[in-house]
Amino acid sequence: MAVLACLADVSSKVLLSWLAAAGLVGFAAMGMDKGRAVYGEGRIPEMALFAESFMGGFWGILLAGVVFHHKTSKPEFMLVVFVGFVAWVVVLQEAGFLACLNGVLAAGS
Repeated sequence: MAVLACLADVSSKVLLSWLAAAGLVGFAAMGMDKGRAVYGEGRIPEMALFAESFMGGFWGILLAGVVFHHKTSKPEFMLVVFVGFVAWVVVLQEAGFLACLNGVLAAGS
């Protein structure tokens, strides 16, 4: 429940809601791309998946890669998605969310 303590700020709620929605879209996009790859249909461009990663969908893309066994053997793809993850860690840090979460977790231990 430590996360809830850090959600008192409206901007944190909006930020995490955005990340949740973007992650679901990223997961769905990777699932659709895997299905299209299996059936030889038109694919979702990697640039679109990269854009989704940088918009916050990195976690859905990474999770879908594992679940669907899709693009995990392409290190250059995973590197770009990981850079999206790092960019969002910086955003969350600058928004103060990570410091809040760290403070709440430290107080609880």
